[in-house]
Amino acid sequence: KMSAKHALPSRERKEFQDLVNCYETKQFKRGLKHADAVLKKFPQHGETMAMKGLVVRSMDDTFGRNEEAHALVKRGIECHPESHVCWHVYGLVHRQERNYAEAAKCYAQAAKIDPSNMLVLRDLSTMYVQMRDLKAFVEIRRRILKLKMDQRSSWFALAVGLHLIGEHAEGLSILEKYEEIRKSGAFTGRGSWRDEDKLMVKFDASELVLLKATMRRDAGQVKEALEDLEAQEANVVDKVAYLELIGACQMKLEMFDAAQKTYRKLLERLPDSYAYHRALRVAMSLPENITDGTGDISDADCEKIKALYADLRDSLKYCAAAKRLPLSFTKAGAEFTTLINAYIEKPIRKGVPSLFEDLKNLYENQDKAKLLETIFTDTVAQLKSKGTFPSGGATSSEDEKKECVMYATNLLAMHYDEMAQRSANGGAAEYAKALTLIDETIAMDGKKQPEFYLNKARFLEHAGDVQLAADVADEARKLDLADRFLNSNAVRHMMRAGRYIYAEQLAAMFARDGDQANGLFDMEATWFELEAAKCHADAGRQGRSLKYYRAVLTHFNQFVDDQFDFHGYCMRRSALRAYVDLIRVEDEMFARHEFRIAARGAVQIYCNMFDDPPAKKAAALEEKIAAMPQEERRAFRQKLRKEEELAAKKEEERLAVLQRMMKEAAAKDSKNKGPKTEKKPDPDPIGAELEKTEEPLEEAMKFITPLLSHASAFEETQLLAFEVFIRQAKPILALKAVNESLKLAPESVQAKRNVARLVRYVELMPETDAMKKVMMMQATQLTDNKSAKDYAAALIGASTHPVDVAAAALAQYDVSEDKSDALLIEGVKRTVIDGVKYSHGDYVEALEAYAAASATAADAFKAACAGAFPYSCVFGGAKSTAAPMSD
Repeated sequence: KMSAKHALPSRERKEFQDLVNCYETKQFKRGLKHADAVLKKFPQHGETMAMKGLVVRSMDDTFGRNEEAHALVKRGIECHPESHVCWHVYGLVHRQERNYAEAAKCYAQAAKIDPSNMLVLRDLSTMYVQMRDLKAFVEIRRRILKLKMDQRSSWFALAVGLHLIGEHAEGLSILEKYEEIRKSGAFTGRGSWRDEDKLMVKFDASELVLLKATMRRDAGQVKEALEDLEAQEANVVDKVAYLELIGACQMKLEMFDAAQKTYRKLLERLPDSYAYHRALRVAMSLPENITDGTGDISDADCEKIKALYADLRDSLKYCAAAKRLPLSFTKAGAEFTTLINAYIEKPIRKGVPSLFEDLKNLYENQDKAKLLETIFTDTVAQLKSKGTFPSGGATSSEDEKKECVMYATNLLAMHYDEMAQRSANGGAAEYAKALTLIDETIAMDGKKQPEFYLNKARFLEHAGDVQLAADVADEARKLDLADRFLNSNAVRHMMRAGRYIYAEQLAAMFARDGDQANGLFDMEATWFELEAAKCHADAGRQGRSLKYYRAVLTHFNQFVDDQFDFHGYCMRRSALRAYVDLIRVEDEMFARHEFRIAARGAVQIYCNMFDDPPAKKAAALEEKIAAMPQEERRAFRQKLRKEEELAAKKEEERLAVLQRMMKEAAAKDSKNKGPKTEKKPDPDPIGAELEKTEEPLEEAMKFITPLLSHASAFEETQLLAFEVFIRQAKPILALKAVNESLKLAPESVQAKRNVARLVRYVELMPETDAMKKVMMMQATQLTDNKSAKDYAAALIGASTHPVDVAAAALAQYDVSEDKSDALLIEGVKRTVIDGVKYSHGDYVEALEAYAAASATAADAFKAACAGAFPYSCVFGGAKSTAAPMSD
């Protein structure tokens, strides 16, 4: 809506309205023509100028015309500073750039100029909830409610906002007042309650009942919540959510008998929900956790649980959990053997691939793990000799007998693979048995089922032979070329083996138009990007690695940005509980495992680039070459030139293959006559420009900032933050990161290593620095007044974990003057190989820590681990497979 003070003549006013319509319908080029038509006659019309800036900004998602857009909008504000339209438009420009704080300021200014403008107020409230400034959101929603009391969303949004800030009682009163107004028949004028869908009346009423009960419960009115739910049962359509809420209230009120009935009703609907099984046990005063590794169960409780699951087996016809859970609480012995034999017979007959995963938790109990080996071995032997199962069942034909032997052998192979990962000496003997048995299984398989090849690839990967694992995964893929999962699995294995060229070609087979780079980015295939980034980082291709890590950052920023569509929608559609869940999920988005992996990888690369800039490396190389004799210099330069030519040729071949695959895919899709959107070519496809950044720590902060906001409860976040802050010469922030990491993990050797580094940093600060004395007081409180060297020396022996042993050695290395490799070699010697406590991956992580500081120490660590992990390619084990020369 145009400001009255700056109204245009009718013709130009229509042009301006057409400009707004073109923006809303994304007809940006036409919009520019309308804007120019107005500005031709009224060149100082600020609102048109601002709208033109918004259109210009919207035309380019690459932020290439940012400066032009901002200049136009700012000029518009200069011309009409009292126009709410100009300020509103400026807020929209900032919003497109995800600059939410500035957008909120602009919206607030627009609202100050026009306090009753609903569009501005709605956008301002949306921006506040997007920024999680929930108190400000509530205040704006109060203003909206006063202006629009005849719209449901006005009431619902305020009630939900109060609920989110913990004002449950007030939120409840808002909903109750809304119901009173609806019953009274107030606001019956034209346009009142226009956001109500008559087809959704029952759903709307149901949502209100459940949300009010949730608010009462959270406000401490549990009894009233339960009474309200029971009274309104007929109005609730989501019966599962209703019963869950009833059960939770009954448990809080210690109405255990009633709760038992409620959870039994839920189990009738979802018989295999372990959450309902746990709640039922708690209601019966039985242990909540009964799986192996979660604690011992008394004999008396064990008998009661047996009786419970005997009853559930009889009352719930299709409850698989009632047959599986007794395996967990039954102690190792004859009864356990009988139960296992009966449990595995049917899945072996049917060839269920997930049988071992179902039983995997049992290995947390060592007695059961040993017994399972005997049970599986006996099953294979008895099937081979007699064609019968230990449980008494018999195979009906020779073909069925062969199939059962095959699946039982596969199960035994998976058992040895699991035992190898838990072996105290690296598991070489167990891996050998697992590989022998899986080869027997594959030999017996006349149908060539991919599952057995996938198992073999998994065994090899666990053993550390990533090269042979990749070859086997590719064999599995070739068994069914139309299977996307098999293709993706092969891609993952190829990336881990370092064969990124072939991996990209495989990925292109299932990418849109054969374009793996853009296709996988558009599909937000985070798993691929993380695998590719790690592959390139391990090979020293930092630019390419950063390209993929930043793609993950882009995806997660988009996930957060996607909330915008739901802030208003959920209020209009009464999806109130789903909206609350959405807000809570989004609050933890940057704490997800995938983003934390990407952040760790990217921050490590940026820190490496800061410590050893590419320009510095190039200068050091030139200096080294200059010091060589002339003949040696000539030969060395020739060698470098050949390597560059070989790399360029390899890259040309890679691109040629991908281009050919794209053309083939386009030819196959030629029957599809639909228009195709032409995409702009990526100006930096291999991340070369990313590697040239002159501010690597500023780039690293793009990952650190969301981690500190959303994942500060993870020790790794604080460790990464320390790495950046100490390099930025911000000792106060580094101290804060150290303190937080020690709060989260008081015994963490990696956090204590950072303490030693911080103290050493402060020790080296100039005496004239006023901050030194204060920082020294704070830092030495963490070391009990020890010096950095003494504190680092005290870390030796603090933990036997290989990563911690490496951290202790690196702490000494960090604070020493000469940076002697001998300190790291001593750490290597202290490393104990214990496969029961620590995995192959733990030792690989320790190797990476040593390699970041010293190639000599890394080689020594490889030699120390090679004997324990003979299949490991990383450690150069005797039985490992060498990488193909072409990759």
